[in-house]
Amino acid sequence: MRCCFLAGLWTLVAACLSVPSASAGTPPARLKLLVPARYLPQVPVLVRVEALRSDGGRELSLWDADPTLSVTSPGITLSTNRVHLRNGLGSALVTISGGNDFELKAALGTLSATKTLADASGLPASTVAGTLSTGDTEWSGLVQVTGTVTVPVGGTLTILSNTIVLVSGPTGTTNNIVVAGTLRSLGTEDFPVTITCATANQRWG
Repeated sequence: MRCCFLAGLWTLVAACLSVPSASAGTPPARLKLLVPARYLPQVPVLVRVEALRSDGGRELSLWDADPTLSVTSPGITLSTNRVHLRNGLGSALVTISGGNDFELKAALGTLSATKTLADASGLPASTVAGTLSTGDTEWSGLVQVTGTVTVPVGGTLTILSNTIVLVSGPTGTTNNIVVAGTLRSLGTEDFPVTITCATANQRWG
């Protein structure tokens, strides 16, 4: 019953959106590349690519495309060099090997977009675990969560833009972020907040 309902719902949504096939795609006017401004070697980062029309809207008719990713800095390698687009939008988790700041380029045909990523390896890291105090707590820069962190009732945790939060331990461990109070994540499009597992290819609890 559930499968039939979902299949019917998708058919209805697709009909309303009038999603065209790949052969009917309209060439986009420009590419948009979204990626955190900082990265840590061997810790995957989310890379998002959008194909946009001249008016700034997403080119939904671009049903199936593969922009390529590249870097010009020596010593930097990417775990994948492609992001697959559906309806003009796609994302991929990319592990970066090497070090130093570099420019990441996404290209599709004659279109391209470039963003600079700064190596965060040299940032001083704050180590956090346990129950935070009531009142206000602020995280910025590089934060390592080494045990379960609890935001208590009456407490507010504010994570500033461009912050990387590394949580130790894969799924099934006791390391979590438990919010009984208030969590404010102040990331922006250019300087997002990243919360991820400290160990590559694992998930945090």
